[in-house]
Amino acid sequence: MKKIIKDFIKSMLALVDNLVGNSSIKNNTFYLKAVYKLRTHKAFISRKKNTIIDIVGSLTLGSMYQRGFGRSTLLLMSDSSELHVKGSFSCHYGCDIQIFEGGKLYLGSGFINADTKIRCRNKIVIGDGVAISHNILIIDCNGHNLDGKEDVGKPIHIGNHVWIGSKCMILKGVTIGDNSVIAAGTIVTKDVPPNVLYGGNPGRIIRENCTWN
Repeated sequence: MKKIIKDFIKSMLALVDNLVGNSSIKNNTFYLKAVYKLRTHKAFISRKKNTIIDIVGSLTLGSMYQRGFGRSTLLLMSDSSELHVKGSFSCHYGCDIQIFEGGKLYLGSGFINADTKIRCRNKIVIGDGVAISHNILIIDCNGHNLDGKEDVGKPIHIGNHVWIGSKCMILKGVTIGDNSVIAAGTIVTKDVPPNVLYGGNPGRIIRENCTWN
């Protein structure tokens, strides 16, 4: 019965969202807070045509913001892009999230610290209990076509209970296994196995059977 009720509510929310079309109401924070489980603190949101927001848990944009910081949190969604949130997820002040046309961003639970950037052209999945530090770039595409080939990107998958240190770059096509730690300043260009401390440039396994809390 609970699932039937949830599915009904979700379908009603989708109907409301379609009814407002592409009007400015769609980007109004009061509307988004009322229709979705979304909390904002000095956040700017822009949604284009046919975007999907599906928040099962809750999403906070601009958490930890204090008066005088001067850094807004951005959520920019291009045509036919999707944002899905399963658990309780927070993006601290100064985060910059852009989901390009056709891109799909999936958030589990955890947080992203200040001034981190996400660029989603293909698909980015972030698991449960994830701690992402500040000044990080997570990007699943090149950002430009190369040698005449369309840049469609490659999916990124960040597992459960992953800790990513500050000033890391997580590049397209990589999977980071559950419980792993990515040391500060690491550039991740290939898959990282579970339960390891991974760091450096180029990145490598520093220690196996690693745990953190």
